[in-house]
Amino acid sequence: MGSSNDRPDEERRAAAARALGALTGLVPLGVVGVDEDGRAWYQSQRWQDLVGPAAPEGGPWYEAVHPADRAALAARWHSRVDRRGQLGEFRVEGPDGTERRCRAECVGMVSAGGRLDGCLVVVSDAEAPSPDGAGPGLPGPGLSTPHVLDVVLDRSPDVVSILNADGSWRWSNRAAIRLFGHQERFDPAQGVFGLLHPDDVPAARRVLDRARTGGVADTERVALRLRAADGRWRWMEALCDVLVEDPAVQGIVVHLRDITETRRALGALEATNRRLASLVHSLHTAVVLEDEGGRVVLANQAFVDLFRLPMAPEALVGRSLASLGLMSDRLVAEPPDAAGGLAGLRAAGRRVEGVRCVLFDGRTIECDFVPVVVQGVDRGHLSSFRDVTGHARAEAERERLLASEREENRRLAELDAYRAESIAAVSHELRTPLTSIVGYTQLLRGLLEPVASEEQAACLDAIVRNVDRLLRLAGDVVSLDSLESRTMPLPISDVAVPALVERAVRTVTPEAGAEGIELLVRTVPGPGVRGDDDRLAQLLENLLSNALKFTLPGGRVTVRAVPAGSGESDPDGSGGWDITVEDTGIGIPEDEIGMLSTRFFRASNARRRGFPGSGLGLSVARAIAERHGGSLSVRSVVGVGTTVVVHIGDATDQDPPSASS
Repeated sequence: MGSSNDRPDEERRAAAARALGALTGLVPLGVVGVDEDGRAWYQSQRWQDLVGPAAPEGGPWYEAVHPADRAALAARWHSRVDRRGQLGEFRVEGPDGTERRCRAECVGMVSAGGRLDGCLVVVSDAEAPSPDGAGPGLPGPGLSTPHVLDVVLDRSPDVVSILNADGSWRWSNRAAIRLFGHQERFDPAQGVFGLLHPDDVPAARRVLDRARTGGVADTERVALRLRAADGRWRWMEALCDVLVEDPAVQGIVVHLRDITETRRALGALEATNRRLASLVHSLHTAVVLEDEGGRVVLANQAFVDLFRLPMAPEALVGRSLASLGLMSDRLVAEPPDAAGGLAGLRAAGRRVEGVRCVLFDGRTIECDFVPVVVQGVDRGHLSSFRDVTGHARAEAERERLLASEREENRRLAELDAYRAESIAAVSHELRTPLTSIVGYTQLLRGLLEPVASEEQAACLDAIVRNVDRLLRLAGDVVSLDSLESRTMPLPISDVAVPALVERAVRTVTPEAGAEGIELLVRTVPGPGVRGDDDRLAQLLENLLSNALKFTLPGGRVTVRAVPAGSGESDPDGSGGWDITVEDTGIGIPEDEIGMLSTRFFRASNARRRGFPGSGLGLSVARAIAERHGGSLSVRSVVGVGTTVVVHIGDATDQDPPSASS
C-alpha cells in the first residue's frame, strides 16, 4: 500500500482501510489504525467483535480496554514519541461480560517522505506464544505502509497470495514459501497454475475467469491440489476476494487453507461409513437408523422386505417412518398399546432388546432399540427387527406340549397311586383266604394223619406249597411296588455285609445240598453299610434262589463279597460293597437280558424247560439295591451260566440311578 503527496489524508486512510479489511481477517485478535493522537480511523471486524460497544468511534483506541487497565495503557501509549514497540498486556471485556488478556504492539506507518503517518496497533492473545518466542510484537523499526500488510499476513498459518487480474502472481505471504518453497517449475507470469495438479488446472482457470467478471461469491470455496516443496500433493481450500477495482490492491486476493489431513480423515471416515453401510445392507436382520428428528438415515434391504415397502432402501433416506405408513397403531395387534410402549422405550434413552409384538398379518416380530448418543447428545436411535414367527409358534407348541405332559404326568401319578392302593388291597384280600386255606389244610392233615394214605398226604403238601407260593407272590408284588414308589420306610441300621452273606448262604444251603449243587462263598473284611438288614437279606436270598433254581445238579454257585474299589469295579464311585453271584446254570438269551427288570418276565428257555417262578425275584432285588444307593447288572451266556453283580451302599431316599443290564 503506497502513499501519494497529492492524495489527501482522508483518501489515503480510506484506501488503507479497504486494504486492511480485505487482508487482516487472519490476524489473531485485531488491528486498529490510529492517527498520531491515538484516535481510531480503522478497526478490524475481529477487534470490534471482541470489545463490542466499547469500540470507540473517532475516540482514543485505548478507551475500549478494561477500565482498570485504561489509564496505564494510555500512559504507555503517550510515552512513545515514535509510536513503536510493545505496549504490554491489558484486559478487554467482551459484550457477554467475559474478560480476555491481550497484548499489543504499535507499528509506525511512515509515508514516502519519511513522515510518521499514524500507526497500526496489532492486538494478539496474551496467552498465545509469539513466533519468536519472546512476545507478539513485530520486530524492527517503523514500517512503511506497503510493508505493514506483509508483516501482518506473514504471521498467518494460511497461504495468502495476490494475483494480478490476468492471473499472474504478484505476492504471497511467508506461509506460501514454507509450504510450497521455491520450485523450478514456478513461473510468476503463469501464476500458480504450474503448481496445480494437472486434473485441477481447468477448474482453477474457470474460477479465475469467473472471478474477473465478478461471478465468484466471497463465500465460494474451491478444493485444489498443489505440489508442496517436498513434491507431494496437498489439498488446499481456496477462497477468492476480488479487489481488482480497489486502488489499494488492484488484484485478486486468494486465501488458501491446507485441508489435506481433513480430507484424509474425511476419506477414511467415508470409507468406514461405506463399509458399515455395506455390512448393514448384507445383514439378514432388518435395520433402520433414524436421526434425532425421526428421519431415516440408513435402512437395508431386509427392512424393506420385512415391512413389504414398494421402494429401494435408498428411497427411505430423509423420510420419516410415519410417512411410509410404518406406524405402530396400524401394524401391531399385540400388545394393544404398542405406540405408547415404543414412545416410552425411546424416551428412556437406554438399550432394549428382545421386545416382541404380533402384527395384524399374524407375524411375530422381535425388536431391538439402541440409542445413538454422541458426547452426551441424543443423535437418534438404531432399530433392528427379526421375523420370529416360526420360533414363536414353536415356543407356543412347546408350551402346549409341556402343559399336556404335566397333565398326563398328573393323571399317571393318580393312576399309579390307584394301582398301588389296588395292589395293596388285592394282596390283603388274597392273604386272608390263603392263610385260611393253609390253616385248614394243616388241620385236615392232622385229622387224617393216622389213616391218611401217602397219596392223600402228598396232595395236602401240594396244597400247602402252592398256597405258600401265592403268599410269597402277593408279598413280592406289594414289596416291589412299595420299594419302587418309595412308600416303604426302611429301618436303617449298621449292616455287616460279610455276616449278611454268610447268613443268606446258610439259608439256602439245605436246598443246594438236596440238589447236589456246590455252593462256594468268598468274603473279605470291610466297612459296614447303613441299610435295612432284612431287605438286604431278601435281596441275597432271591439271587441265590434264582441261581440254585436254574443250575442243574452237579453244578456250582459262587458268592463273592468285597468292598468296592478293592480290586473289583466300583460302578458308582461311591464306596460300598460289590456282591457277585455266579452260577453254571442254563443261562439267559442275550436279547432277553434287558427285559429282566420287567415285572413277571421270565426267560424263554426257563419257560420251555418248566422251571417254576413268578418273574419278580430279580425285580425285587434290583429295587432293594437301588434303595441302598446301588445298582444291579446281569451278564449271561446260554449253556454256560449267569453272573449277577450287585453294588450296594448306604440306604438313600434319593431317586435311584438308572440300572445297567
